[in-house]
Amino acid sequence: MFTALTKNGQTISLLTTSRACFPSHYPPPYYCPACSQNVILKKGTKRRWHFAHQRSSFCSHQAEPETEEHLAGKSILYQWLEEKGLSPSVEACISSIRRTADVLFTWKNNTYALEFQCSSISSEETLQRTRDYYSAGITPIWIFSACRLRKMEGSRYAIHSFEWTGLRERRKDLRSAFIYLSPESSSFYYLFPRALPVDSAVFGDLYTMPITHTPIEHLIYLPNTLNGPLTWAANWIKQKKNWRFQTNQWRGKPDKTYMRQIFAKHRSDLPFFPPEAGWPSLSMEAFQTSSYIWQSWIMLCFLPNIPLYQCFSFRTICNEIDSLILNHIFIIRELPSISSPIEKAVFSYLELLERIGILKNTGAGWKKVKNMYLPISLEDAFMMDKKWSNIIFYKGIMN
Repeated sequence: MFTALTKNGQTISLLTTSRACFPSHYPPPYYCPACSQNVILKKGTKRRWHFAHQRSSFCSHQAEPETEEHLAGKSILYQWLEEKGLSPSVEACISSIRRTADVLFTWKNNTYALEFQCSSISSEETLQRTRDYYSAGITPIWIFSACRLRKMEGSRYAIHSFEWTGLRERRKDLRSAFIYLSPESSSFYYLFPRALPVDSAVFGDLYTMPITHTPIEHLIYLPNTLNGPLTWAANWIKQKKNWRFQTNQWRGKPDKTYMRQIFAKHRSDLPFFPPEAGWPSLSMEAFQTSSYIWQSWIMLCFLPNIPLYQCFSFRTICNEIDSLILNHIFIIRELPSISSPIEKAVFSYLELLERIGILKNTGAGWKKVKNMYLPISLEDAFMMDKKWSNIIFYKGIMN
């Protein structure tokens, strides 16, 4: 860490204090501002100077030793904000919630806490930190190490479960993104998810910007971007084929078990899900339940109860989905920095159904204009998948 207290209670920072002042002006001992335990000034030649707890001590604000990458990231973010004319605080202790923000700053009368996360931690920890900041009137912004950008094939990226907490929303068009930082190249990276083929990966668009060219607005509101090409469309069809033809593991999974019972009433099974289900939609990451499951519920359970050419309200379908969530049938993700994520995911899927001719948005509600039928064979289902793929991905229907 960069900050410590002297024996006189004065706060000193290695980011703003000349090295020549140690130890003449600020002799030891030094103390941790958060836990008040003794810390040691480490004046290395390979690593930057920093304060560290003794090995035998435990600080609830710092659960593990700090890496050089984490120190470098905090330093870069602090200097960047200073260059923007702000007055940031590094390692700011917030006593009311017993948290220490990596960097704290105020911009346009709002206070923000930057959390530069390099190592893996639990989802429970990131969620609790986020809730704590919001309870104190502080907006948290999670910035992950660029080393956590794990590109797979094509535009597919692996996402760890705790990273979802850091997803931020661009209010202009409701797109969302993860933010990453590379201290080595002094660059920000923005990963905008486009689709979730599985629980631990996304197809996404990645944008890079040198930190020197990045305005504060890009951290707060996200940058304006153009959607990348749909190079992953063929991979999505492969995913739908996997859902249909691979062994479906439904035991112990309440969402699949529930829907399997629904399919049984139609003398069918999960692999025969409607070809109109299982497609990417905006904010689909709000559901941890696979898209082909929750979208099949709309096609098999909700829409059949609506007479042809009759209308239903958006609130009605949302209320029924909320009931399934409360009963732990559909599994959702907690996305604390995204407003109304479930409603956005459902609305986006209804818009897709409108584009392919199943529904019509009348302004006063949604009208069903076409009935849906289950496929009679897996080959028939996959043939329809490919037909809808050509329409959805290659004829301008996919946003």
